[in-house]
Amino acid sequence: MNDSELLEPLRGVEPGAGGGVDVARAIRDGRRRRRNGRALSLVAAVAMVFGAAVVGPAVLRGLSPGPAASAAFDPLRVVAQVGSAGGFTPVEYRTGRHRQEVVLGLEDDRAAGERGIVLIHAAGWFPGQDGPEWRPDGDRAPDVGGRAAWWRGDSELVWEWAEHSWAVVRVAGGFPDLRDRAHRVAQSVDTSRSLPVTVPLTVEAAAVTPPMRLAGVHVPLRQGNVIGSLVFADDDAAEAASLVVSLHTDGVPGRDVPADRQVAGRPATASVDVLAVAAPTGEYAIRVTAVHGELSVFGASRGLVALAEATTPVSDPKDRRTWVADPLTR
Repeated sequence: MNDSELLEPLRGVEPGAGGGVDVARAIRDGRRRRRNGRALSLVAAVAMVFGAAVVGPAVLRGLSPGPAASAAFDPLRVVAQVGSAGGFTPVEYRTGRHRQEVVLGLEDDRAAGERGIVLIHAAGWFPGQDGPEWRPDGDRAPDVGGRAAWWRGDSELVWEWAEHSWAVVRVAGGFPDLRDRAHRVAQSVDTSRSLPVTVPLTVEAAAVTPPMRLAGVHVPLRQGNVIGSLVFADDDAAEAASLVVSLHTDGVPGRDVPADRQVAGRPATASVDVLAVAAPTGEYAIRVTAVHGELSVFGASRGLVALAEATTPVSDPKDRRTWVADPLTR
């Protein structure tokens, strides 16, 4: 922030007799205006990701008025929205049935990569949680939204965001006040409502055969090579065998990399656990990646091919207004 921005609240102020300008307050107001401008930009980006939903001021304040506990989440809805706070800002939302993640980057350095994460666990699914009276080890921390919180390590904050449901903030960076920053991030978490998430690709439901089912979606907020992803898994465990179907702007077979086969009549390339197929327009790559477990669970390489053939990008993936709330088509 430069001096001009900090001192903007002083412009047009005429000093009067017997009084003056509170410079310290004016500087604080200047900082607040800049933060609010950034926050509004975040609201716009988040509103696009969450379809037509309007994200209100609660996202910025992090107040959580009575969130309801749930033993399982809908993978097509986010249960928490995170504001920019403590120098960190959300860069990707990842849904799941028992844990949802919000990846954090640095607010002032887009090239810094992942620098933190917010984890929201469903009731009873926090690692090591062994009953309703369970509490995390560690030192008590200031409450988060009026709920008890604990420190675990230098900059990991754990709090009970709903009954028997726990959340975590982890941040990293060369800051001397990481605990204070982590607490500010936690205060920005809004769990008062869930919102539908939209995605840039669809999959024919007939191709998603048991034991495979939709387990989550990954939606970046910042532009990058990965536009969005769907996660299919055979189990609810964190390390369950899973396939990730993602849409990429790079690595397009036949354009960016040599093709070694054809899938659905389009250029494709494959390795042991990754299949990439050019989208019908040739502008994007549809990538199917096996993560964890045995590929045989999904029918070996045939399963990757079937899922790639059943995947179609929306009409204009770069325009979030064309994204869909239900990626499984029938």
